Amino acid sequence: MIKKLLTATSLSLSLMTFLLPGAAYGAPGQASPSITEESAKQIALNHAGISQQDLSLIYAKLDREHGKLVYDVEFYTPDYVEYDYEIDASNGTILSMDYEAEFVQPAPAGQGGASITLDQAKAIALKQAGLTDSQVVFVKAKQDLEHGKLLYECEFVYQTTEYEYEIDAYTGTILEMDMDSIYD
Repeated sequence: MIKKLLTATSLSLSLMTFLLPGAAYGAPGQASPSITEESAKQIALNHAGISQQDLSLIYAKLDREHGKLVYDVEFYTPDYVEYDYEIDASNGTILSMDYEAEFVQPAPAGQGGASITLDQAKAIALKQAGLTDSQVVFVKAKQDLEHGKLLYECEFVYQTTEYEYEIDAYTGTILEMDMDSIYD
């Protein structure tokens, strides 16, 4: 009898999760998104300054993060640059962003030191973020050798958002970029 009751309860819960909109995302918070998947993609593309026809792949998935519905949007450019966004499904706010250049040219042969300075690397990061030096607090700004590649690591905070950059010390190319809430 108990086995039948447990089976019936399990079946009922499975059907509720399948049939009720938003039930698959759990009970707390919003039950369904206020923006569409296409809107979330467009928000990410606009922020990156890229049009959809310039991509080799774009993917979006509705998920729940910390009790909130979010769209995970991921896209790639033909030159192997990967972008990852987390978009609030209730209002379209960008919650986090990650940028990574999967393929970069090696440093020119025989070049011993960096071609750009630490101050230039900081300026590149600030320009990409759309911020100025007076608006942020730098947490880290240093030159580093990572996997045989000379780069600059720049981390700064603006209001409640933390930005992290890795910048090629020879070319000034942004190799990686992360933008997250300081509360994550």
